[in-house]
Amino acid sequence: MHSLGARPLNDKSVSLLHIPYLAQKLMQRLGIVFTKLLGPENCCGAFHWHFGDEDMEKQVANISLMAFRRIKAKQVLSLCPDCDYSFGHHQKKHHTFSHVNISDIFIEHLDELKKLMVHPVKRKVIVHHHEQDDLRRRDSTNILRLMQAEPGLEIIDSPKSLGPGLPFEEKLKELRHLDNVDRAVEQVRPRIAKFGYNQKDVRS
Repeated sequence: MHSLGARPLNDKSVSLLHIPYLAQKLMQRLGIVFTKLLGPENCCGAFHWHFGDEDMEKQVANISLMAFRRIKAKQVLSLCPDCDYSFGHHQKKHHTFSHVNISDIFIEHLDELKKLMVHPVKRKVIVHHHEQDDLRRRDSTNILRLMQAEPGLEIIDSPKSLGPGLPFEEKLKELRHLDNVDRAVEQVRPRIAKFGYNQKDVRS
């Protein structure tokens, strides 16, 4: 039995609900038996990790990993690289199930998926690559192979599509970590003046 894990709902993930929905539909068409595990009790903890609370990330991930063990899952499928990282980082020997990204399953069934690709998709796309570690590079390679198999898709090469792993600044994240509106406004005051914004509007 496969267990398909998904993040709890929030403002960001609500807009991404089509991803687990389509993943489930594809698995059903491929005849793969699975159980959905949703909600915060099955979270990977990546949200806490992103906000710098690694202790909470570990606690949340371990709760989920123990739940997967209790239901005797053979394999846990996650839908995003962050879940792969958190679960993979905290999985121990007593967790007898394997853990893979959903893209691994689709690559395993690629020949069967190609038979379902009966309507060419006339679109140009850029694949967002993650280069941070081997696991994320594998996910990116899988996604690229899946895109290349889709009739009609034109994949445009773009060096700027690389994700985390390259040197970059996260200005918005830095402001969020200030945890103080007055300090954040003060830090961006030169840009407020440069672009002619009203400081009161920016602060609100």
